[in-house]
Amino acid sequence: SVMLAVPHLKWFSFCAEDSGYGDMRDPVRSILKRHRIFPVSPIMFVTGLILKVKRGFTFSDVRPFDTVKNIRIPMFFTHGDNDILVLPDTVHRLYDAKQEGNKGIVMFEGVSHAKCILKEHVKYGEELERFLRENAII
Repeated sequence: SVMLAVPHLKWFSFCAEDSGYGDMRDPVRSILKRHRIFPVSPIMFVTGLILKVKRGFTFSDVRPFDTVKNIRIPMFFTHGDNDILVLPDTVHRLYDAKQEGNKGIVMFEGVSHAKCILKEHVKYGEELERFLRENAII
């Protein structure tokens, strides 16, 4: 998620986030629940152990919900209401979690995960341009 990188990229003047997750566990849980192959809790536990041993981080280390609170640059949040990987209510929780700087949010009807700009490029472009003008970026 770009939200995790923004605090380290001081040259950014704004951030556009499409279908961002708030906690790394959420999309993993969504996939497991959708496929119903194994019980979710044991798989999450084992996956967490593998992440820690092989990659040196845990699910708890990847929480844009915590990071977005301190992002000061303007953020443009978009999400499709047909997203089954990262549930649509996540964007509202991320929007509410951003406490500093300006923010905007647009929901796209009938759009699935990370497809807002592809499926609704005209509306996306218009909304992004409006947001950038409101924030004196362009």
